[in-house]
Amino acid sequence: MDDIDFSRGEKLLYAAASVTATLSIIEVSDGGKFHLKALVPTSKGVRGVAAGKGQTAYLIDPAQGRILKLTHKSHDETKDR
Repeated sequence: MDDIDFSRGEKLLYAAASVTATLSIIEVSDGGKFHLKALVPTSKGVRGVAAGKGQTAYLIDPAQGRILKLTHKSHDETKDR
C-alpha cells in the first residue's frame, strides 16, 4: 500500500497500491470496524489517492502523467464480482 485517504462524510477509507494496481474502498463503521466495499483495478504505478466529494476519489498516475477520477456506486460492489 502506498497511500490512503479518508472521507469523513461518506465514512470511506481509500487505499491505493501501486504494485498490485488496485484501490481498496473500505467502509468504516461508527464502532471503528472495517468492511471492504470494493477492490478496484487501477494501473501499475498509481500510488496516490485523494478523497473527493460524495463517493469520488482521485488517483495520481505519475507514470502516465494523469489524474484518474473514480466515482463508485453506493451499493456493496464486492457482491457483484
